[in-house]
Amino acid sequence: MLHTERLLEFMAVPKEYNVVQGLIGLGPDIMLELLTDMTSVRDVQNFLAVDKSTLVLKDHERFSKATETALADRTGTRVVFIKRLPQLATVLNPHPTEEEKEDVRTLMFDIMTRKDENTSQEAQRIKKTTLSFKNLRIDNNTSFYAWALIYINGIGQLKKELCIFPEIDTEKKQQLSREWFKTIQLPPPELRFEDVKSAGAYSIAKTVEGQLWSRGMKDDGSWDDGEQWTLNSHFNAKDGLIPSSLGPSKIRTFCFE
Repeated sequence: MLHTERLLEFMAVPKEYNVVQGLIGLGPDIMLELLTDMTSVRDVQNFLAVDKSTLVLKDHERFSKATETALADRTGTRVVFIKRLPQLATVLNPHPTEEEKEDVRTLMFDIMTRKDENTSQEAQRIKKTTLSFKNLRIDNNTSFYAWALIYINGIGQLKKELCIFPEIDTEKKQQLSREWFKTIQLPPPELRFEDVKSAGAYSIAKTVEGQLWSRGMKDDGSWDDGEQWTLNSHFNAKDGLIPSSLGPSKIRTFCFE
């Protein structure tokens, strides 16, 4: 009898690892190990939605630990743009008025719709985003701002996407926006970037090696009306290092005032 009880006790342990019930037949410990290997929030969401046995993992005491890797990876596949701070305040307000909600204008970009280039999982993710713009004239009395999303994908390439905000509401504006967008010339695709920022008319992106590429400024410091991204001569020197009081240094971060 004693041996039978010990055998039953021993057999009960593997239920944490392998159970027959449920769609996938795995216990919580193995499923938590699977979550540990996931590197994106979307993968975690899809896994939890398999059936009830996976959904309950969100209440497990080890769930937070198991999803640390996915949560630390700040890449995604979708971006929502809200252009003005009052509109952002409306989105965050749990009880906005109807007038406030009507004033919100957003634009959603989904990288998963881009199937014309590298379709690998990493290439179809977004690491960093910024917006650049150009003031375009319709006639002598009328102008508007055209917008482009500049982003770094999961493999470090600098990419672009045309943004048609709600106020670009005529065929003429959309046509001019598309024509301007085609003139944007990005750095070579073999370069790997880790940061990008923009002040609208002027943008900077930093490579993994510390090189700064920019658009909107000439070598002499004057404004450049073109859309060519070039290696910035003011912030790059021999072997990617710049002079400093401590000797040749690598640029590690940058910001706009």
